[in-house]
Amino acid sequence: MSFICPECNREFDSKKGLSNHIRWHNPKFREKMKKIQKIAQNTPESKEKKSKSLKEVWNQPGYRENHNGDKSSMFGKFGKDHPTFKEDAGITAKHNWIRKYYPQKVICNDKCEICAKFNLNLNLARFRDNNERNMEDPMIDYLYICPNSRKKNSCHLIYDNNLFDKEKEELLAGATTREEKLERVREFVLKNKINSN
Repeated sequence: MSFICPECNREFDSKKGLSNHIRWHNPKFREKMKKIQKIAQNTPESKEKKSKSLKEVWNQPGYRENHNGDKSSMFGKFGKDHPTFKEDAGITAKHNWIRKYYPQKVICNDKCEICAKFNLNLNLARFRDNNERNMEDPMIDYLYICPNSRKKNSCHLIYDNNLFDKEKEELLAGATTREEKLERVREFVLKNKINSN
């Protein structure tokens, strides 16, 4: 079924399309819309104003550069300066935040940090269960490892099932850097993988 405009005999597939078209036959509506479109156009002056205001915003403290070194509105305000930042955020929120700003592609090139197997769906795990957030080096508490699965030799399964909180604390005692922690966890998991086979 088609709908025809009585003014110009143009055909439309829907009634809504016809009603939107009919408004343009009204000279007042047409003038009003042309004014709005002129305002919305990107003139050189308006572009210059936008770029100046963005530079002012990005140069404020609390804004960070992305991994290419460019300041980007996608990253915007970072950490404690962000208006929605929570110190006591839940585990899921913290994991999502890490995945967003420290993706596995950048951190470990999509390879498990323990056994170096390639996987596009690595699990983000914590070295130990602490609720504090380290904003200066967020990845110091996290690592990307093989996902939990029914396989006995999954890195995440071996690390989480074989160690309780106290044992994790003992394993990581004295380790201050991420590399030290990662080396100890790697040694423990790979030793248990050999024993389970």
